[in-house]
Amino acid sequence: MSTNLYLNWAIIGVSLFNAILLAWLGLTILLNAERRDWGVWLVTLGLLLGAAFFISHTTIAVSGLFGFSWRSMLFWWTVGLVPVILLPFAWYIIMLWYAGFWNRPRPPLYFRQRYWLLAAAVLLVLGLAGFFAGMVLLAVPAPQLNPLRSTIRWSVVGVPLLAVGYSAYVLLCIGASVDALRHLAQPQRVMGMIGRQRARPYLMGASLGLLLISFSVVSVMLWVVQDARRRTFIDIYFESVNRFALIDLIMATLISLVILLVG
Repeated sequence: MSTNLYLNWAIIGVSLFNAILLAWLGLTILLNAERRDWGVWLVTLGLLLGAAFFISHTTIAVSGLFGFSWRSMLFWWTVGLVPVILLPFAWYIIMLWYAGFWNRPRPPLYFRQRYWLLAAAVLLVLGLAGFFAGMVLLAVPAPQLNPLRSTIRWSVVGVPLLAVGYSAYVLLCIGASVDALRHLAQPQRVMGMIGRQRARPYLMGASLGLLLISFSVVSVMLWVVQDARRRTFIDIYFESVNRFALIDLIMATLISLVILLVG
């Protein structure tokens, strides 16, 4: 947390607002849907995952004011980071479902997007595997695992492999979602196209907002990585703690706008 009490409470307030709004929106869609097919369940799950992330984010923010044990922090970081990995792919799948990717007969969108979907799925599996392996390496202090811990520092052209992989994964999912919204398939119901056309500007705005957030996150990661060549991450964090907190608040506020567009 920052040294500014008002900034800290603003982060907690926006984060809690996002968690409540996402949970309410997910349950509203599920309970009011005429047909609860797999797409509706997926939308609900995605929104509840987002709520879980912001519950974790709020808890971590509160811990900066009241202090938590490192085991509690590890748990809440795990709860928060799993949705961070899953949500870009979930958004991509939801946009494909909305755009008619799985319609029969196969639309042009299917042939346009199938390899992008496969690439995103591979990156998701690798990301989850790497994440859980990293959590085990951090949670188990056995000295025999020290050689494996060094793999966390692998880099590509000086940039950590984790940062490169996650950046590529997020940009692929969100960028492909925008492309899917630009190439809607013919709906199976006559009224479906009217509903799609009404929702399309809001979903396009939400996707572009997520793309902006993704570029911002990648920029922050690159800034930290470049600075980490001269000093440790702990030094960077404590010297720029207010800047990190302000970035956190801006990101959370942008996500609030995206949620309102989706709603």
